[in-house]
Amino acid sequence: MRKLFTLIILFFAASTFAQTAYNSPESIEFDYTNNRWLISNRAAGTILARSSATGLVTLFTAAPTAPYGIEIVGNTAYVCDNPRIKGYDLTTGTEVFNVNITGASFLNGLTHDNSGNLYATDFSAKKIYRVKIATQTFTTLVTGLAKSPNGIVFDQPNNRCVFVNWGTSAPIMAVNLADSTTSTLLATSLSNCDGITRDAAGNYFVSSWGLQGVSEFNSTFTSGPTTVVTGLSNPADIFYNTVTDTLGVPNAGNGNNTTYHYLGTPDCAHNPTVTPDNLILCPNTTDTLWTQQYDSYKWYKDGNLIPNATNQYYVVSAFNDGGSMFKVEATLNNCTEISPEVLVDGWAFLPVTVITEGLQDTLCAGEDTLFLIMGMPYDTDIQWTKGGIDLPGENNDTLVVTTSGVYSVSGAPSTCPDYNQSLGLQLTYTFVNCSVGLDENILSNISIYPNPATNFITITKGGQQLTYTLNNMLGQVLRSGNITTDNYALDIASMPTGVYVLNLKNANGLQVSKRIIKAE
Repeated sequence: MRKLFTLIILFFAASTFAQTAYNSPESIEFDYTNNRWLISNRAAGTILARSSATGLVTLFTAAPTAPYGIEIVGNTAYVCDNPRIKGYDLTTGTEVFNVNITGASFLNGLTHDNSGNLYATDFSAKKIYRVKIATQTFTTLVTGLAKSPNGIVFDQPNNRCVFVNWGTSAPIMAVNLADSTTSTLLATSLSNCDGITRDAAGNYFVSSWGLQGVSEFNSTFTSGPTTVVTGLSNPADIFYNTVTDTLGVPNAGNGNNTTYHYLGTPDCAHNPTVTPDNLILCPNTTDTLWTQQYDSYKWYKDGNLIPNATNQYYVVSAFNDGGSMFKVEATLNNCTEISPEVLVDGWAFLPVTVITEGLQDTLCAGEDTLFLIMGMPYDTDIQWTKGGIDLPGENNDTLVVTTSGVYSVSGAPSTCPDYNQSLGLQLTYTFVNCSVGLDENILSNISIYPNPATNFITITKGGQQLTYTLNNMLGQVLRSGNITTDNYALDIASMPTGVYVLNLKNANGLQVSKRIIKAE
């Protein structure tokens, strides 16, 4: 019977966020030359770039299939893209390197030495490969590992690579690059270790899914672990920015984001925030962003300083600010910190639509029923009108129409009940008399043929005195006259194709109506 068709667009931020949304971020690396983080976005098959200055996330390349470990060497970002290791120019994002690691099962972690070699762990095959960048060739460095190797990092002073392992009681191990021998540096109680990185002092940081955090060890693994970050979501292949002492973490679990943790000596401790942090504005509305009380403030939009925005609050509007990121720089006791960014989002809706059910070429009075259905998401404050006048009580999504008239409707989405919109169109429907009003015995000899017709309709009057009118579907009279001959030819050749109504009336005032189809 009745069908409802949903026509709704929920517009969150801007369409560009579709390509730059995190989708199982796996590995992160800092690009010191361009002051940005590069993130392998595994499930999306992309590498993202996040500005260290503004936090803006952009697409670096959409070339990989399922990128895992990422490593920057010179002007190239290398990535594990099973069973290959691919390289992309840091300036253009174009592919410049592609080596097929024959027999690889699951390439995961990636690092490099100072002699032009990459080192990749094979999680499933429990191997480590050495790849010579200059010749794009590879050799198998280690086989037969007891556990699945994951994150890996180069340790120059000891000419070795240090790697972590998956599973329970996961040891931290090393492979000697001179003779390919492996050793256990530390047996740990950590489980499912994913990434490993180093700071400028040589201290190691290890991410663990079991801990859902990051642990620190000293350079000789004689002290630690010390938990430095918790509350993560499946922290994957991490990286330590030694310039800013910031640890970048891709959260591959339900967090589905990247987080950044300052691990140097804190300069300030007031940690400003912006509220609300999930603001979604209805069309044509405004709202206010706030921060805590400090000595002074500077607000930023999409990384750019907003002129004269120096209050504790900042007013945003759906029209000007929907889809933008905001943060505040707050100063307290001569100490300045910048808050995390928040997104000001906005709702957008399709125009009002009306769906019809029961609409026919001819609507017959007393026989046909037409249903007008308000399209979603307009489900609140509905008002139907006829001839520009409100129809009392007609406030539901469906209007039942049985009489001729000019109809329209207005309403609002429940998400934004003050956003009342009208259809903007007048819907005209005409119901005509399609029933036989003349005694069938009196007009038993009348015939009308052919129907459909192209040029003429012949009316056989059966010896009666008849008059006729020919109407269009709006009820307008197009032709009228007397039936003067027994086989009267009504010329319709010049009329447009469509449906018409022929009304015949006898001398006693009785009449009959017939639908006529003008064919091409």
